[in-house]
Amino acid sequence: MTAAARARRRAKVRTLAEEGLSNRAIAKRVGVGESTVRRWRAADCAAAAPEGAPDTAPPPADGPATLPLPDDPDFRDDLAVLAQAGLEPGAAVTLAVQLLADSYRSAWDYGDVPRGARPRVHVITSGATAPM
Repeated sequence: MTAAARARRRAKVRTLAEEGLSNRAIAKRVGVGESTVRRWRAADCAAAAPEGAPDTAPPPADGPATLPLPDDPDFRDDLAVLAQAGLEPGAAVTLAVQLLADSYRSAWDYGDVPRGARPRVHVITSGATAPM
């Protein structure tokens, strides 16, 4: 794939993501793998946060002023693990929410659970590299 074609596909991924499509639906429309969509979206999310930016995304206009995060040792340990992979706390939380929301959308889109119901999510990892 040429650099220009890749740039066009990435732009289409951004547009479809803003429309709320699941990673799977985006991948099918753009003609790339779902893991590529996840990786591109995660990279865009990380690149959008300027150096020294606050660790949380700006709240929605009608949302709370700050996002309360757990202040317990397990949560801090989890963030430390993700930091070893190069994720800042804000990017880690954003990515986690993105992945969980995509899992919910996929379960709803495939009819595994009724829309609005909380599906059970199972994580499977394999290989030496992550799709993000």
